[in-house]
Amino acid sequence: MNLTTERPVLFNTQMVQAILQGRKTSTRRIMKNLSIKDCEATLKNGKKYKRYTLTNVDRYGNESEDFWFDGPIEDIAHDKDIIAYAPYKVGDILYVRETFCPDYFDNSFENRNAYEADYDKSKVGDCVPEPKWRPSIHMPKKVARLFLKVTDVKAQRLQDITEDEAKAEGIKSYTKDEKVYKYAVSDDWWMEYCNKHKKAGTWWQQMPTTAKEAFKYLWNSCGYKWPKCWDANPWVWVIELEKVKNDKSRKI
Repeated sequence: MNLTTERPVLFNTQMVQAILQGRKTSTRRIMKNLSIKDCEATLKNGKKYKRYTLTNVDRYGNESEDFWFDGPIEDIAHDKDIIAYAPYKVGDILYVRETFCPDYFDNSFENRNAYEADYDKSKVGDCVPEPKWRPSIHMPKKVARLFLKVTDVKAQRLQDITEDEAKAEGIKSYTKDEKVYKYAVSDDWWMEYCNKHKKAGTWWQQMPTTAKEAFKYLWNSCGYKWPKCWDANPWVWVIELEKVKNDKSRKI
């Protein structure tokens, strides 16, 4: 009997494109039910901080290594471990929910499912109406085309992401002279971001010079507020992924 668990995972259009291009092999998800902020010193108001253990326990009850951080004494019951439940475990199969349009009738006279990550208005033509896109949250499993296998799960502070890890999140490099490199999830995305936020200078001048900085912009663009934003440096689950074929024999 195949006991592989299949679970949904949401990605926006830019991330789906990165997965399709083989650039995105990991994703970070906020640790839920954790409001403890770590601190290495005593606050100005004199409140003391104490070290507690964060035990990595997934939703199936499997423990791995312990993680340490400092939390305010008043925020946690004394001498108790904080248990964080990982959203996925190694071996899980995730089917990607993405922005889509069911039963789209295109200029090839085919009635099919359309995906925003593939849509190119310039190649469709003005005679064909634009698909009526539905949010990824509403995508049923039967329409999913991308399946990912979880290969590793670990805990990390958001700002501890490395250059290579940021690239594995889908960040891409750009250069004009093979000397200076800039980074973004895509140049189109960055140009749109600069226009939206009215950044000074040209989009190329303002483009991040490290993959980590580019990931920071990408993370904050998701609309995260404190304590989930980049500056809050929250604990996150790092989920390593690899693409797999859709095996119809798998059961939920």
